[in-house]
Amino acid sequence: MANETQVHAPERRDRGDDLRDAPARGPRGLTAILPNGRTVWLEVSPALQSAAGMRRLAWRTQQRAVQRRALASWNSAALERLSQTVAEDAARLTNEKLGRVRRLRRRLVIRYNRLDRRVTKAAAEYRRGLERQMAIERETVRRLRRRDLWDKILLLSALPLFAAYGERGRPHGVHNLTLTLSLLIWLVGDEIVQRLFGPSKRSPYPLHDTDAWSYIAPIGHILTGWWLLGDRQHERYVAGLTGDLLEEVDPGGEIVLTGTVDLASVLAAEHRDDFEAFSTPAPAGKGRVVPVVATIASLEWTAAATAQNARAGNVRAEVDGRLLLLRINVVTDAPLGGAAAVAAVTVGWLVDTAEPAAPIAPA
Repeated sequence: MANETQVHAPERRDRGDDLRDAPARGPRGLTAILPNGRTVWLEVSPALQSAAGMRRLAWRTQQRAVQRRALASWNSAALERLSQTVAEDAARLTNEKLGRVRRLRRRLVIRYNRLDRRVTKAAAEYRRGLERQMAIERETVRRLRRRDLWDKILLLSALPLFAAYGERGRPHGVHNLTLTLSLLIWLVGDEIVQRLFGPSKRSPYPLHDTDAWSYIAPIGHILTGWWLLGDRQHERYVAGLTGDLLEEVDPGGEIVLTGTVDLASVLAAEHRDDFEAFSTPAPAGKGRVVPVVATIASLEWTAAATAQNARAGNVRAEVDGRLLLLRINVVTDAPLGGAAAVAAVTVGWLVDTAEPAAPIAPA
């Protein structure tokens, strides 16, 4: 608020009326005549104001009123200016706030659009990657199914080979190991070839698809087994019947039936030399004796032999090289005088073609 200016009017007296306008000093005395005639002197304290003092008071009051009106006018103008300033500041603050809000909204929209584009791009890439991975997995399952089918066919093709060329009772035998190695080569050979000679670009599929190798593997495995073991001895025991025995009389007069069987016809071509090597007696009289069993399948005596109560002894058989030597002694009660003892004879034999375990001395 503005300071209030007080104007003090100087005390002065009116010209020509000094006594009348002289200020009263001290208490003012009054004389009052009562109705009964009595006269009473009254004293007024403080003294009453003079007319000049009242005029001065009126003048001062008027000056104060003028000053108050001026101050009120000035305050009204100041309030109007303050109101206008407040309104302008409020409008400026509102505009600035709206501007900040608009700028913030624009930034938020730009950031949201940028983030939305990134999220949309990432989601699209993720969907494409997921679809590609699912396609790869589906194709891998199909490839695995096809490979499993042809692998089973390949394993089934090994059964006749093991049945024909396998060595029973010898899991670590040469034939069994050969067939197993051939099966493994045909089973994983395509992977090895792909690793060594395949394209350098890495395939997205964890499993290679079936190719010509997979389709020819069963037939190739059978042909490989036949090519490797077809000429080898895959049957340990060979047997047969022979009736080609000659009747002879030894120097002691005993009748002997002797025969020779060439085992080359029942031995595999690649096994003949090996069999001959370990079945030939050593020069010192000690060597590996090939196990052989022979028995008389049928025997028909002549009339002369029957009359002399002819009897056949045990069949003696031994292997010398590729030859099976058979010998049967015939016993009679009396010499037959040169007559034949046997009308017909058939001998069955069984030879073990495997290499003997250790050298033994013949009995």
